[in-house]
Amino acid sequence: MVLPLMGIFAAISAATELFDVGKKVYQDVTGEALVEDSIDGLQAAVHAMPPEQAQQWTERMEGAVKMYQAQNERLKNEQGEITDELVEKVDPETASKIAYLRMATRPEVVRMMAQYIMLPLYVMVADGYLAWCNIWLTFFGWNRQLQLLASTFFDANSTYYMMYEAGVVPATSIVLTYMTLRQMQKGVKANPITGVANAWKAMKTALGK
Repeated sequence: MVLPLMGIFAAISAATELFDVGKKVYQDVTGEALVEDSIDGLQAAVHAMPPEQAQQWTERMEGAVKMYQAQNERLKNEQGEITDELVEKVDPETASKIAYLRMATRPEVVRMMAQYIMLPLYVMVADGYLAWCNIWLTFFGWNRQLQLLASTFFDANSTYYMMYEAGVVPATSIVLTYMTLRQMQKGVKANPITGVANAWKAMKTALGK
């Protein structure tokens, strides 16, 4: 057990987040808060644990360290995207946890992508309002009409439309991925991590990968 502990505390020393997790796990396992709020204090407290409790703490912290390292590797090398290459680098449970974290912590990105997809509808709604204004301008004898946005946005050479066309496919992919993971997670309330793992497998099967 010495070697795993050495590796765990080496990781904790380099990451404040893991120290906080270590304190929480210590309290969960022992039922008592850490007395000395420091890495050295935590290390001494773990070494003083009964063997069974020390084993529980080590196993839980090994999982936390693997998950933390996998997240950092993803953010550094994979630019936020879960790829086959990333999945091959970590164990299935860790990969599933990463997928769950992406699902649970980035809903604001999905909302933004959903708004992006709906942009043409917003253009048509705005044009409806402008057309209504034009009717009244004509009624009062105004000879100039407000230009409809669709005539610019949907023009074949429109820069706005080309930008939209380039982004709508990845935006749709983000939204569908998120919705699939969320739906799968709702279907397995007892173990959301397992649900996400199943969703990931289902998505790869559906895409023929």
